[in-house]
Amino acid sequence: MLLLLVGNRFGWLESYHVQIIPFIADAFSIFLFYQFFIGLPKDLAEAALVDGASHFRIYWNIILPLSKPVFATVAILQFLIRWGDFLWPLMVTRAEDFHPLPVAIQ
Repeated sequence: MLLLLVGNRFGWLESYHVQIIPFIADAFSIFLFYQFFIGLPKDLAEAALVDGASHFRIYWNIILPLSKPVFATVAILQFLIRWGDFLWPLMVTRAEDFHPLPVAIQ
């Protein structure tokens, strides 16, 4: 019932947002990101701080470019996991415009 109230109020029921946003914080994805970021050497951030870079600049110019492989891995794995989902998209979408392939075939 809460999903219907929130979905209708914010217009999420008939959109792709309701099919994507709830699954972004998957535990396995968080584990992969955590393991990757633990492996990054702290010397890179310390050297950038000594050179006068702000924390945001360190994140934007050093950490994010180095983390492209983990972003790609998580995106591919999540796509493969969610590709065959049937029940969730069936419950949250009514219009045929937003049905994914398994629901549309049914």
